[in-house]
Amino acid sequence: MGCYAKVVLYLYSGIEAVVKQIDDIVLKKALASFSDTTSCLVQAERIVENIRQKELLLELKEVTRRALSSFTEEEMKYFEYKYFKRKPKSYFENFDVCGRKYFRMQIRLLDRFAENLARKGLSEEDFSRDYLSMPFIAELTRRVKKREEKAEQQKLLRRAGG
Repeated sequence: MGCYAKVVLYLYSGIEAVVKQIDDIVLKKALASFSDTTSCLVQAERIVENIRQKELLLELKEVTRRALSSFTEEEMKYFEYKYFKRKPKSYFENFDVCGRKYFRMQIRLLDRFAENLARKGLSEEDFSRDYLSMPFIAELTRRVKKREEKAEQQKLLRRAGG
């Protein structure tokens, strides 16, 4: 499985803020259009692209919400701890994040989430086609891949060393 499911989870809790920023950008571009020396067509295409990105992000949020809807409150705690980071530390009292169960559960839940995403209409190919053209998502994807590669290298080193 690729890292796209992880990227989607990291994005999920911040989508509304990004959508608001896009709204602000669109408004500023529209208001500044009279002083912009580029052609009207180029200006309109830029605004339309921003609106398209906003719609894609809202669609991503909805697909993610639906993909998460089958998880229990206890399972959601794992996502909340690792990806969303919206809850206060007190929410995670008596939540073991160091044991083997935690890491195994994270893997199992991520696999199930990726399957849910695909069933809800967002495959890895769809994600690549629609979202990787957005620079901030491409950068997040690059960072997640790099982190996964580093973790895999560390795992191989541990196996070789002991």
